[in-house]
Amino acid sequence: MYCSSMADDLMAQMAEKLAPGGLLILTTTCTSEDEDQYYREKWQNGRRSEESIDGNTFDETFGMPDVLPVRIFSLNTVKAMAAHHGLVCRDVYAYHYKTHTSAAEDRDANARQDYTGARDAMYLFVKAPEGPRTAIDGNICYHFSFSIFDEAVGLRTDDESELRAAIRDAYPDAVFFDETAAASEALFRDLAVGQSFLHGDGLPFGCFRVLLKNYRLTLQDYTVSDSTVFLTVFPESDTVQMCICLSIKDACIDDYVYLRHVQGNGAKLKNADGRMVSVREIFDEASSCLGRKITDVEETYLLEIKKWSGYKNAASLDPIIAAETKPIYGMMTGDEGWRYVPLALARQRMENVWGSRDFIRFISFGANSVFFNFYDSPCAAAYRENRRCFDAAHYGDMNPYFLMDSPVAGVNHGILLSMELVMVIKTTCNLILRRQASYYIGGQSNQMRTEIRKLKAYRGELITTLNKVENLSISEIGELEKVMLTSQQIEPLIEKIKYLLELLESELDLLYQTSTNRLINLLTVAGLVLAGIQVLVEFA
Repeated sequence: MYCSSMADDLMAQMAEKLAPGGLLILTTTCTSEDEDQYYREKWQNGRRSEESIDGNTFDETFGMPDVLPVRIFSLNTVKAMAAHHGLVCRDVYAYHYKTHTSAAEDRDANARQDYTGARDAMYLFVKAPEGPRTAIDGNICYHFSFSIFDEAVGLRTDDESELRAAIRDAYPDAVFFDETAAASEALFRDLAVGQSFLHGDGLPFGCFRVLLKNYRLTLQDYTVSDSTVFLTVFPESDTVQMCICLSIKDACIDDYVYLRHVQGNGAKLKNADGRMVSVREIFDEASSCLGRKITDVEETYLLEIKKWSGYKNAASLDPIIAAETKPIYGMMTGDEGWRYVPLALARQRMENVWGSRDFIRFISFGANSVFFNFYDSPCAAAYRENRRCFDAAHYGDMNPYFLMDSPVAGVNHGILLSMELVMVIKTTCNLILRRQASYYIGGQSNQMRTEIRKLKAYRGELITTLNKVENLSISEIGELEKVMLTSQQIEPLIEKIKYLLELLESELDLLYQTSTNRLINLLTVAGLVLAGIQVLVEFA
């Protein structure tokens, strides 16, 4: 629309005239609503009248005699436009409140960030410095989910000790989550705090975790401040997940694009023992120690952005995401051509979004996810202070969940726990669908009873899987998990399983009918034979 382009062009011109670090004071109309508001004002009978209109009508109003088009800008619109041109919002002060009669009321409302009823606002913007703006701190998780189903007996609960022993044999320094030594490991402490707060009644799928301390990784040309490698085993669902995590400091956008490639490009990381190993080689080493066939491997990737130079004092992530859509898309997916991707396409691939606070956002596309967690921002600090006061008043002390700042991607705010839940579901679905073929490739048995027993057992597995997936309560499948389920295309897998179940029901009915017909035929033949014997006896 013309009205939108004109305001954006004006913002671009002001930003262009500023030097890096320069300040811009901007005053304009203001509404606390999420969307801009448009009005048409004119004089009638000596009085000013005001009519609410839409954006298209607003455009058409330009040039009309005796009519004034008025656009009331939302706070988000102004911040997003400014951020798109490299301007970071430092402060906002609203004024001309409809119900206020003093400046003191204005000050109190601004201190609460309550802009309801304000007609105008003053913004303080600073032009982000060039170069350091792209210095980003992030936590990376190269995530693998796979099945260890034993085709003969499956993975039974009493096999857990066998798996633990196999891991211990391969990694003598490994630390299990329920050992005394686990208390000194930050990973287990943070996960325990998160599980207690988010899943007080226990995780939807029971598991045990083990930290593989043999791996302490660095990567040439990158500042790796921390690294963690651990396994999570889900015995009841025959699946295992492995996380290889790196904490990266002061990397640029293209660095993170490349780091996405590291999951599969064979790049060598240096371990503390001097060995050079790739992410895939670490996965192969750790998964092979389980002593079971590895199938249904799913690779996923999570980038947690903790700091972004130039946006340290951002009051909200929305303007940043609006201004940096293509770079974020590139870092999330590893698309080295992100600069040349149409903005509309990048936005489309970033539509799956979750965020419950101004300083966190989770975006997912396929197997790729990026999680903004500006823990050190003023907005996050203010939130923690609010939480501290609330918990002190009602619970006596602040819950440690709100103080976590884990170097492992996704531990904060339960992102990793949600990812685990979704990947257990996907891996289990893949396992069921893959095993479908095995029942027919091997050929059918001549024993009708064996065929019926085999299909009944498989039907039971399908029903059990569907129950596990569909009977999770809403507290366990929340908005975050729904974003991940959509991104991972799991619903079509579940529909395939339901379709297979319908086919199996039909096949069982046919087998039962065939079996019954055979029995009737046998009884008929047996009856005829007995009747013939009876006739022969009588004649004898």
